[in-house]
Amino acid sequence: MKEQIIKVADEMFTNYGLKSVTMDDIAKKMGISKKTIYQFYKDKDELVELIVRQKLDEQWCEMEEIGKQYPNPIEEVLRMSEYIRKQMTTIHPSVIYDMQKYFPRCYAMYNEHIERCFKDSFSKNIENGINLGVYRSNINPEILSILRIKQIEMAFNPEYFPPQKHKLQDIQ
Repeated sequence: MKEQIIKVADEMFTNYGLKSVTMDDIAKKMGISKKTIYQFYKDKDELVELIVRQKLDEQWCEMEEIGKQYPNPIEEVLRMSEYIRKQMTTIHPSVIYDMQKYFPRCYAMYNEHIERCFKDSFSKNIENGINLGVYRSNINPEILSILRIKQIEMAFNPEYFPPQKHKLQDIQ
């Protein structure tokens, strides 16, 4: 039951955003009482945090796997971009905003993950490309990694890219 709650909640959060989905919505979709959910999870914050942590761990593993599978830096960066684009097609545009505004612990985890996972992956890719001679030697891996991360984050900002006008995967 515990895993089923996570699965349904994850699906609903991904499709509708974190804030708009209530524990009542999850219970209704599952055909169980809200009390049943609270037997396993203290509150919505705990459930959201658990799901966000799982998603971030999955992303970390996937990015590491891409790095191992594709030793050619150009192929690796193309696969990383493809993976990020795929992730963006499955996530509701408000999820990042909802985390920032309503789930600050999750947003802190997300920011730490971005720093640890994506910046590290991009930096390693650039350094590897420089060492292999496929990227220019005067590129600063740290600066370029930060720019790429901010580019990805900007895609989620509705001020720049209103979701009714632009799809996340197109922006990516």
